[in-house]
Amino acid sequence: MRVPESWRPSAVRASSLFALMVLAMAGCGVSASSATSAGSASSHDPVRGGNLTIGFDLNVENCLDPQQDFGLEQRDLDRNLVDSLTDQDPKTGQIVPWLATSWSVNSNSTVFTFHLRKGVTFSNGQPLTAAAVKTSFDGADKLGALSLLGITYLAGYEGTKVVNPSEVQISFKQPNAQFLQATATTVLGIEAPETYKYTPAQRCLGKFWGSGPFTLKSFTPGVSAVLLRRDGYAWPSSIESNKGSAYLDSITANWISQDSVLVGELDSGELDLAWPRVALSSANQSLIKGAGGSVFSRPYPGIVDLLMPNVSKGRILSDPVVRQALQESINRGQIASTAYWSGYPVVSSALENTTPDYTNESSLLGYDPKAAQTLLQDDGWKVGSDGIREKDGRQLVLIIPVTESDDPIVDLLQSELKAVGIEVQEKLVTEADEDSLLEKPGGDYDLFEDYYTRGDPSVLASILDTAIATTAYVTQSQSSPVAKQVAALFAAGDAAVAPGTRSSVYAQLQSLLIKDGVVFPLDERLEVEGVGKDVHGLEVTDEGLLIANNIWLSKS
Repeated sequence: MRVPESWRPSAVRASSLFALMVLAMAGCGVSASSATSAGSASSHDPVRGGNLTIGFDLNVENCLDPQQDFGLEQRDLDRNLVDSLTDQDPKTGQIVPWLATSWSVNSNSTVFTFHLRKGVTFSNGQPLTAAAVKTSFDGADKLGALSLLGITYLAGYEGTKVVNPSEVQISFKQPNAQFLQATATTVLGIEAPETYKYTPAQRCLGKFWGSGPFTLKSFTPGVSAVLLRRDGYAWPSSIESNKGSAYLDSITANWISQDSVLVGELDSGELDLAWPRVALSSANQSLIKGAGGSVFSRPYPGIVDLLMPNVSKGRILSDPVVRQALQESINRGQIASTAYWSGYPVVSSALENTTPDYTNESSLLGYDPKAAQTLLQDDGWKVGSDGIREKDGRQLVLIIPVTESDDPIVDLLQSELKAVGIEVQEKLVTEADEDSLLEKPGGDYDLFEDYYTRGDPSVLASILDTAIATTAYVTQSQSSPVAKQVAALFAAGDAAVAPGTRSSVYAQLQSLLIKDGVVFPLDERLEVEGVGKDVHGLEVTDEGLLIANNIWLSKS
């Protein structure tokens, strides 16, 4: 199964982007900023009490166990149930203390030593000890493919050693420089030893205990979840403003399928936060502001929205010349301004520009349809009677699997590529069929849309490093010689310890991915959400996940 945190359902995307196109036509929009907090301005001290209601628009999975889940919505809740060894400052990207007060890394990034905070307990009463951390990491590793994110974060995991009750050493068989940032994620959040008495399926439904500021009262997959404040909580991340227990009494999350319903319930006061996966449209933003609410906006870090090719033998994109022509036939500026709005950031790399070690590759992503036409003509692809190019009796037709028709970006691609003689066809499939299609070697598709959220450049390994991610859609996205180069660069990035070395390695990687047509970047990703007028102190993590410990409500 592919790594599906990056999964973007076309149904959600289509409905949301249609609304965003209204914004483009209106000639206005929300500006992207690096803000990490929002809420109504107030000169009053925080008020304790009240229930925060959140509306999510997407249910990707039916699991809430942080070590297994991959959906951003579930991870928004997990971030408030489990704590991690470290945290990542959303303003600087720096790794800072949390459950670990300090740490050290050996010279080749194979051994990580953490000194633990004292006085921390899990919500079931068990204390945080070195033995508990060992049980948690060993348990995460044993999940194997069930931990679709953790399997890459823990690549080469050798084991965890208890040095003393408040000190652990986590070792890897090969260099793993990305691991320190991984300790700041929910996926490697520390869970109580009792958790591992239960099966992975039971843990998905709530049989786990963290040391976070909230506890789980109930969870009905795809319907709702209720979290309760944990009194006595006193060990938040070093960068959180509230150093004690949460101001809120509780949090109620509901899964609501349509943005229009989310916004309607926010405006009526039934919701405090409208938290969709894809940015709220201009029209919805105006409705929220008109009702006295506000809009929260922040760029996501990680992998941009992009296309990955199928270069299996016999597929059209196994030809590097066609891939180069395709790269030059995509008008990214038009995608940004038409599918989103005027002034929306134009994609400039395989990584979001807020990701550490991002490099601007705009010079490799220019729109040059004349050059594309020349490349194809010289490669033997002649224009047919219907305008679509042909070679050896075969038309230049590229298939993209979609779970919902009328995706605006696919529609734009169809128009842009047709101008150079390339036809794009949507292959409408169910979600289950899409999984099967992508898991099957040499699958019947040519391009697949993907993205991924993480505040580290090694995020690219999750969908591109064939030494770790061996699913068919990953391995057939690059030729064998290129795959070896890509894997070698990931290995070099994980082994990099000298200042600037890691940045240099990932700069080479980002350039190679575009030059060889391993990825075709489409658009940047922003989170744009609605905030009710009574909400104060909203903050998110570096990966855009909700931090509820600092939130308070004017009403209670």
